[in-house]
Amino acid sequence: MNTEERLRKIVDYLGISVRQFEMGCQLGNGYVNNAPKILNEKKANQIIGQYPFINKHWLMTGNGNMLLDDISEQGVSLFPDSEEKSGSTSESQPLSEEKEWKKIIDRLIETNARLTCSNERLVAMNQELLSRLLKNNQ
Repeated sequence: MNTEERLRKIVDYLGISVRQFEMGCQLGNGYVNNAPKILNEKKANQIIGQYPFINKHWLMTGNGNMLLDDISEQGVSLFPDSEEKSGSTSESQPLSEEKEWKKIIDRLIETNARLTCSNERLVAMNQELLSRLLKNNQ
């Protein structure tokens, strides 16, 4: 899968237009249609900055899953006081409770992503309506 196909897959997943995606990630108009064979680090970071649930490795190479499998891949420590590296948890955070919190946070991240996309669509629609109103009033 080439860069353009990967970007289009993200756009389809988000349910937004290519232009909305380009605007949201601060990519130039037509970037997706003319995507380079190799996505550079700067552009990848712009996309990940807007959509942190996208797997950067997949975005740049096409290998792996499009979406991060686990919030820990995003570099977020759910319980900074716990000893995650050794596999043990603090007494105040039993393992089952930690897993439940991870599930809740994963759902919140997904909901936030959907709301972000909806908000972007509404902003684009408002911009279009405003543009039409201004044209009609001229």
